[in-house]
Amino acid sequence: MVERMTVEIANALQRILNPKDVAVIVEAKHMCSDERALRALLIRYPIFAERRLPVILQPEGDTATLDYPSALEHLAEHLRDPFWDKYHVRVLPQMHVIIWGRRRWV
Repeated sequence: MVERMTVEIANALQRILNPKDVAVIVEAKHMCSDERALRALLIRYPIFAERRLPVILQPEGDTATLDYPSALEHLAEHLRDPFWDKYHVRVLPQMHVIIWGRRRWV
């Protein structure tokens, strides 16, 4: 997914700006279950708060697999921290986990 996004960004820059050449470097990290890293990222990039850009959180990991409704509730509880008030944060349940669990090829 990151690779495709990187190519799409490069193609858009090439098409819109028509430069001689384009280089795009994307640094990505999956941070759904790392709240401290997500907080640090949001502080580092204040545009998320300034423009109220959406931040989507989903329960992840083995704990979420065992009791998904509780994992959703736990995540929602974390959002009661005043830190999150300035961000457009949503908890997005993964419907396939609710319906089928973590089973593959269902």
